[in-house]
Amino acid sequence: MAYTKTTWAARLREFTNRVQLTLVSGTTYDVTQVEGTVTQAGTAYSPDNMNKLEEGVRVANLAASETVVGLVELATPAETTTGSDTTKAVHPAGLKVELDKKINHSLATAVNDFLVATGVGVFAKKTLAEVKTILGLGTAAYTASTAYATAAQGVKADSYTASDVLTKIKTVDGAGSGLDADTLDGLRGVDFVRESNLIDDISDGGKLYAVTTTLNRLVYENNTEVATNSITYVTAKTYIFTRRGDKKSAQINFEMYKNYSGAFGYYKILINGSTVVAENSNVVGAYTWINQTIDLTGYSIGTSLTVELQYRISNSSYYIYVRGFNIKTNELIDIVKM
Repeated sequence: MAYTKTTWAARLREFTNRVQLTLVSGTTYDVTQVEGTVTQAGTAYSPDNMNKLEEGVRVANLAASETVVGLVELATPAETTTGSDTTKAVHPAGLKVELDKKINHSLATAVNDFLVATGVGVFAKKTLAEVKTILGLGTAAYTASTAYATAAQGVKADSYTASDVLTKIKTVDGAGSGLDADTLDGLRGVDFVRESNLIDDISDGGKLYAVTTTLNRLVYENNTEVATNSITYVTAKTYIFTRRGDKKSAQINFEMYKNYSGAFGYYKILINGSTVVAENSNVVGAYTWINQTIDLTGYSIGTSLTVELQYRISNSSYYIYVRGFNIKTNELIDIVKM
């Protein structure tokens, strides 16, 4: 409740200090003030007025808060900056210290103006071009995509053709470019024989193939037909390679037939001169595929292996034929010599 001030008025009278003494008895007197003519009654001296005065003094000495009117201490500029005291009031000088730190929006006077800090609490107006320089932006960072239509700047993405891409790639193609391809004419790298595995001269017309870890991968084939009427073993096909991997076997495949049912055709397979597939006579009167698996576990890695297919016939009046000779393996190999 707001305090209402009382205006105190003096009592104006004719006699200020006159009294009348009336004898009561002996030396006892009643004293009566004699004012004479009173020209102003003045403010009455009463308990109500005095209590009101006391209340005003009490309220005036209360500490101020957000809900109570009272005394308040003024905050220093440092306390205004800190901004954590809830019992002190901010005065204009302290407030100005903080306002001076704020961005002066009036510095911006045109569209696309920027306000950039040039120091602690200090800002300056910069144009768009000046800001680009400050940020180190090149032309490409803020050039519209429609501008890229000249030969010097390139072709826009929506009109960039496969031919354009090929032209660009050709400028960096070649050894050391880092370009890689999964296939060549639909074939993977493992489908080709590496240069280090090529033979200078394959006199029998055989073909070499690259080797992968895929089981039974074709590594050599020779389809040239050969024949003999020898009754003793002669060599039909030979293949020489060096073991490099750790796989366990290779597969020898070939077609064989004899031209007379009454004669017996025989074959066997040797590695480094030792028989690994014993003599067989399962040769019939028409070309038939024969498959034999060779155990490689007995040969150390790095060993040169000469695979030899030998054949003969029981009657020299007739012939035994071989073609389609090939070797399949999942062994990594080095070709040595045919």
